[in-house]
Amino acid sequence: MALHWDATDCDPIALADENKNKTQHFCFVLMAIGARKVTEQNYKELHRRASLFEKLFGGFFCSSNGSDLYLTEEDFQLRIGYVTNASTMTQRQFVLAIEKRWFWEFAKKPELTF
Repeated sequence: MALHWDATDCDPIALADENKNKTQHFCFVLMAIGARKVTEQNYKELHRRASLFEKLFGGFFCSSNGSDLYLTEEDFQLRIGYVTNASTMTQRQFVLAIEKRWFWEFAKKPELTF
């Protein structure tokens, strides 16, 4: 299934030229954290999920020099109304997916043994 997104209901600042790239690729963030829509009720929780993901695996975005750019709560607040057809995950499903990905990443780096 193709991944679709719609940002027409977002804050106009999210659609401005300096934010356009992040807004266009925000659907991949939502897909990774198991969310379909950013709302007034869930944007803080979605930011918490994204922050955990970024702390473990690095930023979703990078600067022109290649360093990670981390999402802020404001990034999510500006995108209230953003909708995608990504699959949703409960909190438990998200934690299990993170754990699975962490062990998959860990298995590729044997020098990190305990």
